[in-house]
Amino acid sequence: MKLLKVYSRASAPTKIILFGEHFVVYEKPAILAAIEKRIYSSINIRNDNNINLNINNIHEEIDIDNISLLKDQGFTNLTHPLFIVIYDTLMRFNARFGLNVKIDSEVPFGSGLGTSAAVSASLITTIFNLFGMFDKEEIFSLTLNAEKLIHNNPSGADPAISISGGLIIFRKYNDNKMIIPLEYDKELEFMIVYSGEERITGKIVDNVRSMKDKNPQLFEIFANKSEEITQDAIQALKNKDYSLVGKLMTKNHELLNRLGVSSQTLNRLVEHALNNGALGAKLTGAGGGGSIIVLFNADDRNRLLEAFKGNKIFVTKISNNGIRIE
Repeated sequence: MKLLKVYSRASAPTKIILFGEHFVVYEKPAILAAIEKRIYSSINIRNDNNINLNINNIHEEIDIDNISLLKDQGFTNLTHPLFIVIYDTLMRFNARFGLNVKIDSEVPFGSGLGTSAAVSASLITTIFNLFGMFDKEEIFSLTLNAEKLIHNNPSGADPAISISGGLIIFRKYNDNKMIIPLEYDKELEFMIVYSGEERITGKIVDNVRSMKDKNPQLFEIFANKSEEITQDAIQALKNKDYSLVGKLMTKNHELLNRLGVSSQTLNRLVEHALNNGALGAKLTGAGGGGSIIVLFNADDRNRLLEAFKGNKIFVTKISNNGIRIE
């Protein structure tokens, strides 16, 4: 296709998982929300064949002809999957030229807020925009492929919410996906508390798979319980029964803790939130670190802010904006 622009900028939202993480990989439903914190990608065309990547204060440059070798050599750097994403997206357009790529995030990487999917979605959208293209289904497919590079066996939930925005029910069936938008209260707020613990999502997902293989009966009990909690939460959200939503969030966290994906730090943060008036709290994402999400009444907002004064925190609403051209 014909190149239409020499500069492009796009963004994608990060996300929280309200219910159903981990079990969504095994065809159980999950509820996800895009949040107001975004990841921005900007690119401009170079006069050579080098791809220069600037992300999180890391600079790396690779000749485009050498990028495909990374797939065979294995990744020795966290930026290498992104070079593959850039290369594969350019090949979609039969394009071969150099790029300066800059990625900026409004949340810490590894915070459990879907940063890897948001980075890939924003980056792919930015390249599509060079050619005047904005095909959400194709961007989803390429973003899911990128997630497979990074996380081995993703459900597709994170790419779905980054691309669609809003509040959704996500469920996968074999290679198919079901995405159902949910109406939501525009004033509903969540507090995000970052634990400071970094973790590798793919490793935690592999640990869960190992647990499933070793004890399939127990895992099935956990998975069915997760589905029950998620279905109850769907109805509670529709009824705007936020007291029940909060209780179900805490129940979901307890289940994830039994699954072995929480940590002492995350458990302490959840307990601290509940002791300071939260309606509910839970880890979000893979667990093992990252962040917790806290649901609260407006009257308890300041109390919770004070309670978590020593932590990296922010309050956010659900964002209706998915991927977009900036």
